[in-house]
Amino acid sequence: MDILVDSNDEKQTSKASKLCYWLNDWTTFLDFETQFTPLSLRRYKRGEIIKVHLGFNVGSEEGGLHYALVLDKNNAKSSPVITIIPFTSVKPQTDIGKLKRGSIFLGDEIYTSLNTKVITTNKYLEDEFDFIQGHIKQMGSNMSFLEQDRIKQKIEQI
Repeated sequence: MDILVDSNDEKQTSKASKLCYWLNDWTTFLDFETQFTPLSLRRYKRGEIIKVHLGFNVGSEEGGLHYALVLDKNNAKSSPVITIIPFTSVKPQTDIGKLKRGSIFLGDEIYTSLNTKVITTNKYLEDEFDFIQGHIKQMGSNMSFLEQDRIKQKIEQI
């Protein structure tokens, strides 16, 4: 490990960086595993898009965090396996006509749909926040400064 870290070769330092990243992820997974109970999971429906961690890639496998499409029709909570198709992004300079074998270009429909949902949800939450603040201001004249300050702190946490 010291040889990789101390090297002036960019490939060697890149390997050291990836190894450190992998070790960090692995220890996180090991810590999580002791507290994990499969019954706390939810059932995923076919066609859902979920965020998954595929671990560290070996060779040409996908690795790391990806969005994925669930293929299982009815996965059991107790099952340690779920069948998915991982998504990956396409760089702007990528020639869509020359994708890797087995790759399918989905366009930006998923991104657009998710982005619209995020914008809509954000707008809803901002409106709710403004509504709650308005009520607090109305109630403020009947509250002590200590109560008002405590409520403001709670709102700032949100």
